[in-house]
Amino acid sequence: MKAALSFMRQRVPERPGDSSLPVEGGKQGQSGSLKVEQARSVLQRFFGHAHFRGQQERAVLAALNGRDCFVLMPTGGGKSVCYQCPALCGRGLALVVSPLIALMEDQVAALKRKNVPAEFLSSTQKTSLKAEIYDDLASGRPETKLLYVTPELIATKGFMAKLRKLHGRGLLSLIAIDESHCISAWGHDFRPSYGRLAALKEQLPGVPVMALTATANKTVQEDILRSLNLERPLIFQASFNRPNIRYEVRFKDVLPGQDPYRDLVRLLNAEPGQCAIVYCLSRSSCDGLAARLLSNGIPCKPYHAGLPDAERSRTLKDWVTGRIPVVAATIAFGMGIDRADVRLVVHFNMPKSIEGFYQESGRAGRDGQPAKSVLYYGSEDESLMQFILRKEVAKMQQKQGPKAANTEHAYEAFQEVVKYCQEAGCRRKRLLAYFGENVDVSLCEGKGCDACADPQKLDLMLAQLARKMSERAAGTSNYRGNMASSTAVEDGYEYPKSYRDSEFWNRDDEDGAPKEGEDDVSESSEDEEAVAAAQRVSKSLGKQATFKESLNKYERAEEAYDRQSLKSKSAAASNRNAITDALREQIRQNVLQKLEKSPAAASTSKETLSNAARELERESFAKCGKSSREVYKSHALGLMRWAANATLEQLCARFGALFEASDGAASASGSASKVVTGVEGQRQTAAALSGQKRKIDGSSTKKNVVGRSSVDASKQRGIGTGPEQFSQPPPILSFDEFREQEKVQRKKATCKNSDAIDP
Repeated sequence: MKAALSFMRQRVPERPGDSSLPVEGGKQGQSGSLKVEQARSVLQRFFGHAHFRGQQERAVLAALNGRDCFVLMPTGGGKSVCYQCPALCGRGLALVVSPLIALMEDQVAALKRKNVPAEFLSSTQKTSLKAEIYDDLASGRPETKLLYVTPELIATKGFMAKLRKLHGRGLLSLIAIDESHCISAWGHDFRPSYGRLAALKEQLPGVPVMALTATANKTVQEDILRSLNLERPLIFQASFNRPNIRYEVRFKDVLPGQDPYRDLVRLLNAEPGQCAIVYCLSRSSCDGLAARLLSNGIPCKPYHAGLPDAERSRTLKDWVTGRIPVVAATIAFGMGIDRADVRLVVHFNMPKSIEGFYQESGRAGRDGQPAKSVLYYGSEDESLMQFILRKEVAKMQQKQGPKAANTEHAYEAFQEVVKYCQEAGCRRKRLLAYFGENVDVSLCEGKGCDACADPQKLDLMLAQLARKMSERAAGTSNYRGNMASSTAVEDGYEYPKSYRDSEFWNRDDEDGAPKEGEDDVSESSEDEEAVAAAQRVSKSLGKQATFKESLNKYERAEEAYDRQSLKSKSAAASNRNAITDALREQIRQNVLQKLEKSPAAASTSKETLSNAARELERESFAKCGKSSREVYKSHALGLMRWAANATLEQLCARFGALFEASDGAASASGSASKVVTGVEGQRQTAAALSGQKRKIDGSSTKKNVVGRSSVDASKQRGIGTGPEQFSQPPPILSFDEFREQEKVQRKKATCKNSDAIDP
């Protein structure tokens, strides 16, 4: 197949200043010269440039000569001009296929500012506006010269019929397929909807097709040419080298203080006010990082698919106009983001492919001025990404069968990222080699990457990294990286429980239907540690009946609170931002599943574990039931983190406070017959828990410790026994706050030789 493709296509070498192109019969003639002059005139008139860059002019002439072509240029290389210019030179209009509605909107708006008659069609437009566009297409001489559409629209019979009519009247001059790597299952951003474009050559014969992309290695290039059925295509490939970008890798495991956040703050403060993008793996990481940078005096906003459209638009506008210099983003901040003066692109977590890394880092320095790409490598991040890829592949194989085309490629692509980080050689050379360019190290000029600028320092860092990883493998390292407070083990992998919060973890919504231009997040399984703590407590309590009774009592109290304080959530099931019953049940089941795998499971009945799971979920729901699902999940994660590290004394204190508050609310609402009253409930709970603590501590003299601690804990958390206080459930400390409080309490207990229970 590769041999056949090589025979069918013709690669055009880059020869600056030579605009001649192979045409039918090998002659260019006078008409070719006229086309060159016309193209240059259009470039000057509409785009304000006197000369084409690189291979732009040759690609434009190929399209004007009716040839299929493949344009492979780096980010910021001027691919758009290659199809926009011929569209303005010829009769009729050019059809441009783009993967994102937001990208189409931005490009059409930019063209209209240049007085270029361009339009786009999407589901976001008003019916009246779409009708005007269709009327223009049906006219004898359409005013529209560039029409942007999604691949989903092309697949519809009605729109294809309109295209055939345009084709029959000779008004379809060019088909441009932007981001064409999306058609390849071997690419880093495969989109099944692009596969439908293969029928264009059959449905619209004779119309030249131009495929464009900024990221495609040899395998992806071959796949694009084969999938689109291009006829004897000319290939215009510019160098992938971005000489103005300096590449650097920093190692989280060996940073001073092992604090990548502090290092990032120093990096951004090195040039205050510089325009920067910080890519994170998950939405919650974006939110947390933006808040932390803001607290350090660095204006920053988060950007991810979980935010409302209006908020994302405001953030993008503030960043483009310079009001906010830094944005913390997921891969949702991707195609179509165009600001020329980005000086720094940071990958705070490892990307899953070199293609993705190259495209995202390439958003820096589009103005040709010096810029920097910094990738933070962490051994924890590597393990996390391997786990995510394993899940992705399993899901793909479930849908497509065990021989899914690109299952192994996912692992291989990520290993290229690992090699980029861990090898001591020139990073620019390795990056270009991935795209098939063999260059000498001298291209880096001794300063274009950290490896060439200071090889001795890099060798030292790699040696320290190897030692840290060995210590971690042996279990002797204290380093916990980003997973210090929220780790889990599944299928033999240790990972942060926010892994499902990653932007590319699950591209399907709750109903399994893909959403155009938006990546949803599957429900978080961050619940596991909280329930694991409940299991450990139940084991420590010893008497299952007592713990079971306490859980049942709390369950009844929570039900009373739910009835009194919250509206029914059933009507919100159709709202994607609502906390649906399915989501609540998902969290309960995840909690129960993790409880059953914990060390305490052997001494705890399944019914008790089920009650514990229900208890923890209900507390989060009671607190955040009227908020969005993201707030609900975030609160649940905080509760889990607290419970995962809680001691027996702390859990006893927490249960006592909750029971006291719940009893007060139930009594006030007339539910005293179902729930024990506050004073008696406190006495019974304190007695039961105190009895178990005396067994564990070997103490039988302090009968009222738990009771006092329960009262003290309730006061500390601001919870009373009346209904007006019960409207505020107990707040959840952050992990850092909890650990700090725990240290203080332990120190006090040691100094005073007291066995009082920590709050």
